[in-house]
This record gives sequence, C-alpha cells and structure tokens, in this order.
Amino acid sequence: MPSPKMRPDEIDIDASLVGRLIARQFPQWAGLPLTRVCSAGTDNAMYRLGDDMAVRLPRVPGAVADVDKEQRWLPWLSPLLPLAVPVPLGRRVPDDGFPYPWSVYRWLDGANAVDEPIVELSDAAAQLGRFAAALRRGDATGGPRSFRGGPISARDDDIRGVIRDLGADGTVDADVVSAAWETARTAAAWNGARARLRTVPRARRRARLPGHQPGPGRHRPARGSRGPRRLPPQRLTPRADGPIGSRRPRGATGSATPRR
Repeated sequence: MPSPKMRPDEIDIDASLVGRLIARQFPQWAGLPLTRVCSAGTDNAMYRLGDDMAVRLPRVPGAVADVDKEQRWLPWLSPLLPLAVPVPLGRRVPDDGFPYPWSVYRWLDGANAVDEPIVELSDAAAQLGRFAAALRRGDATGGPRSFRGGPISARDDDIRGVIRDLGADGTVDADVVSAAWETARTAAAWNGARARLRTVPRARRRARLPGHQPGPGRHRPARGSRGPRRLPPQRLTPRADGPIGSRRPRGATGSATPRR
C-alpha cells in the first residue's frame, strides 16, 4: 500500500516498489526485511531495511536536489561533530517507474523524544551547544545554503515566551536563561538551519542530532539564524530524522535522517 500522500505533487511509493529498487540496484540486500517508517515528513519516504539500514526516497520534485547534498556533505560533517549523523551507504538512480535518485543510509537506532520525553534537559542542552559549536568551527566553504535561515532576533518574542513558561514551572532559572538568550541574540550572526532536538538513542536516552534536518545547510558566521520554535515545556526535549532518526533529521522515529 502506498504511503499516504500529503502534497499534490507526491508520487506513489510503497514497499513493493522499494523492494524492486533494492533487488535491481542493491542485489546484495535483496530479501532483507523492509518496513515503512511512519513519519510526518513531507519531502521523503523512509523504509527500514534489515536491522541497520534506512532507504530514503524523495516524495516530491523539490526534494530531489537534497540527495546529492546529503551524499556530499554528511560524510564530510560526520567526523567533525560530537553526535551521530546518518552515514550514506549508497546512492542509486531512477528505475522501475521511480523517477528520482534515492539513497540508503546507516540506521541510527533511537526513540522519538516527543513521544517518549526525556528528563535530562541540562545534558541535552549541553550536547546541543557542543553540536552547534562544532558546526561553527567547520569550514563550510562551498556548502549548500540552508533554506531555513534567518536572524534569531526575529524569534525573540517566541523564545522569551518559552523562557517565561519554563521559569514559571521551575524547569529553568528564567533570569539565567534570559541573560544567556540576550547574549546569543546580540552575538555575531550565524547563517544556518535551526537545530531541533527530537531523536535520542534508546539505550541512554541522550540527545542525538542533527535536527529536523540532515539535509545539510551552510552553518557559518554570516547573517543570522532562526531560533527554535516555541514548544510547551513537556515537549522541549531532545531528538535529531531524518535519513536519520528523525518529526521525523529533519526521517522517522528511531532513525536519524536529513530533511524530510
């Protein structure tokens, strides 16, 4: 049965089609169990292949360019980052009625922190900070520009609202966090995608990123970055689907994935 369509320009994708693509283009993996990954993503469909792989296929024309970006930039980013990101295992071409290139990635096992909230918010925040700092240190010259960029100052009202809510219920010290936000808001601009914590490893329940997206975007000082969305306190918890765990890497629960 094809995955439910969420946009008018989506193509039909089902396990039968994915199985044929695997058999024709990755015959060494033919016959492995194939399971659709339930995902809220609108750009890509994901299927778990065996125990440790994920097949990621563009649903719509606008997601096709991301295939080459992910193949090029995820291997480059991986050794620079303190948290796991998806590892591309192969890229294949249109075939058997499927009109777009597609990829297979290493599956990152984890749990969706929206569905299974974690309590180690301080640890998650520290890991996110180290992840963002590592992105800033990398030389992303020639890298793809994020389509979610923007000055974080535009998110000031949302962020202050979240701080107020979390301070009111004792989750954070609102004065300390407000001071940190003010420092960040007035710091040198950063042009990059927002980071969204969403998937955490099952074993340790710690943060695993990248964020809604592993579609890589250019993360370097420039014009500013869009801040996180305002979320109710109980959902302000880590993740990172995409091809890759994913509102699923910005993928899907249990895997880490780039942009969906």
